[in-house]
Amino acid sequence: MRKIIQKSLTVVAIATTSIATTASGALAQAAPTDATVNFTGTVGSVCLFSNTVNGTLGQDGSFLSSGGFFGGPTSPGSAPGSVDLDCTGDVSISVGLPQDNGSTTDLIPTANNYAAGIEVLGTGPASGATAFSEFFGGTPFSNATGSLFGPFSETLEVGMNINTSFLPEGAYNYNVVVTAIPQ
Repeated sequence: MRKIIQKSLTVVAIATTSIATTASGALAQAAPTDATVNFTGTVGSVCLFSNTVNGTLGQDGSFLSSGGFFGGPTSPGSAPGSVDLDCTGDVSISVGLPQDNGSTTDLIPTANNYAAGIEVLGTGPASGATAFSEFFGGTPFSNATGSLFGPFSETLEVGMNINTSFLPEGAYNYNVVVTAIPQ
């Protein structure tokens, strides 16, 4: 019986040593470490035009117009154009003078006044803002809106007119360039 107890104690001692060795071995391993990687960046304002609707020119006396803008004349049968503008931040908008785009007779060289303008429609933060370009009395003039505060999604109404002393019969085709300059 004594031998059995001695064998049992020997087995228990070996088992305890194994467990202690395994536990101390586990404690002897290196602890995991962490590293934090940070990311920074700057995203500027981005603008996107969509849903362009072309305008229609009409005649009223010596005026060829796409419809009234800023209280200007409205020609019968005319309609302003429009374009949607979505911006993620602040933006400045401007409009160029009308350019002939293949008319039968280009009226601009003989015009004493021609202009294009835009007005921001809707009810958002940019609503009511305007910009125009005008050639009057031999002098070009442009008035951009300055900064509009974004983000916003608005419709811009685009109009143009040409005033000459005489409108010859023909097909008239003009374009107006609207520019959005992210700030």
